[in-house]
Amino acid sequence: MSSLAECATYCNQIFTFPKTVRLRISLQHISDLALLMQCNTLPHIEDLHVTMETGIYTSYQLNNWYKNGASSILCPEDLNITGVNLPHLRRLQLGQIAISNVIVLIQHVKSMCQLESLILVNCNVKG
Repeated sequence: MSSLAECATYCNQIFTFPKTVRLRISLQHISDLALLMQCNTLPHIEDLHVTMETGIYTSYQLNNWYKNGASSILCPEDLNITGVNLPHLRRLQLGQIAISNVIVLIQHVKSMCQLESLILVNCNVKG
């Protein structure tokens, strides 16, 4: 399977992690992050650390990847505004994600305003 969405569709179910409070996860598709933030998937999450993975690269390859803006773009339409429910989220760390995607999250996910900590690591500011 290439994404959580495809796997959920294939299995005819939505993933839920009802008792998860802290989660570190690497994702390959930005749409998977949108899926995790919706449908009551993580109803009790307080700490969420997400890294967007595109494979194992040398620092030179990563530098070129960031210069070329090769990351996927998250659209507001990807987020079902009424379905986004992370009432306990306090700390969010995002790694290797385009800053434009971070802006979409901040603008369209209500629970982002209650964060105590937002950490951005290796975020692509171009694109």
